Amino acid sequence: MIKVMIFDFDGTTVDSMERLAEIAAEEITAAYDIPKEEAKRCYLETSGLPFSEQIERIVPNGERNLEVVDRFEKRKRDELLEYPLFPDTKMTLVELRKRGYIVVISSSNFKENVDRYLSENEVEVDLALGFKKGFGKGKPHFDYIMRTFEVDREEMIFIGDSPMDAKRARDYGVKFICKLGTFDEKMFEHNLDIPFIYRLSDLLKLY
Repeated sequence: MIKVMIFDFDGTTVDSMERLAEIAAEEITAAYDIPKEEAKRCYLETSGLPFSEQIERIVPNGERNLEVVDRFEKRKRDELLEYPLFPDTKMTLVELRKRGYIVVISSSNFKENVDRYLSENEVEVDLALGFKKGFGKGKPHFDYIMRTFEVDREEMIFIGDSPMDAKRARDYGVKFICKLGTFDEKMFEHNLDIPFIYRLSDLLKLY
């Protein structure tokens, strides 16, 4: 029986991925001889990781990686409140909590960004987790959630928008639902057992 609903942040509850991909591509191409469309594609394909890890996959040991990360994170922070919630996000989270589910945000964004965004948009959750060194989305967050709410893997479900989110859930043994939008079904063809939703409010038909 599911007790805890864990939601990714960017691309799942917040409509931010297209803009973040644009910022990342601009900063990567400003620092390296990489075409903008390729930089954007690489950013999206590695989404779900902290950007400091993404850039290392895109440009391993790049001499300007720290600079790119700093510039990206500053622009993301400066624009944070411009990114809209998906239209049904707040209603869905409110209704799930009314139905007795524990609602958690698990993000690779920094916790201070997540907390600020939720506060400014008056989104109430039971727990919000962000990234810091050694504590990120996936096992560290899942372990913390299990301890905090005294639940087992079988009682948690993770809702995300990327193949990386799906992998983290699968590796940990947590059920996963993919919210389409950032990626389409083709990106998940090797995971045929993953259920898809198009809107967060589709969850209310399932739980």
